[in-house]
Amino acid sequence: MTELPDYYSILGVPRTASAEDIRRAYQREALRCHPDRNNQSRDSTEQFQRLADAYFVLGDTRRRQEYDTATRTHRPFTAHSAHANAEHVFSDAFEELLRPEVAQPGWFWWLVGCIGGFLIGFIIANIFGAIMGVYIGGKLGSIRDNKGECPLQAARCRIC
Repeated sequence: MTELPDYYSILGVPRTASAEDIRRAYQREALRCHPDRNNQSRDSTEQFQRLADAYFVLGDTRRRQEYDTATRTHRPFTAHSAHANAEHVFSDAFEELLRPEVAQPGWFWWLVGCIGGFLIGFIIANIFGAIMGVYIGGKLGSIRDNKGECPLQAARCRIC
């Protein structure tokens, strides 16, 4: 059985660190050893991957609890993977945008988005553009219906 890496020491935080402390430590260390800032060196790339793995595990409360339990009891760590799955990461981002925040989400802005997307898409690329315009416009309209604000404001990072 392979030894689990000490994700807390990789991020330079104590085991009692809060989620905010872990996020700040990850940002600080990621900026310090990012491969783009270190001429794409192999060491910085590997260090950056270890940081990403550590933040992937410690940044999520469920995975962090499982990791802490595994390190205390010396059981194998069974979280799906320490490596982030891009599809999973991005699905969470879009899921947040599409989650309703108003009491009764309507369909008005969805319809306006579809019509506007159709017209603009048709002008730019005929029928294929119209089809894509309806799809994208409908998604943007759904975000407005669900959030009660324009999609740009809904997408703005609320943590920063």
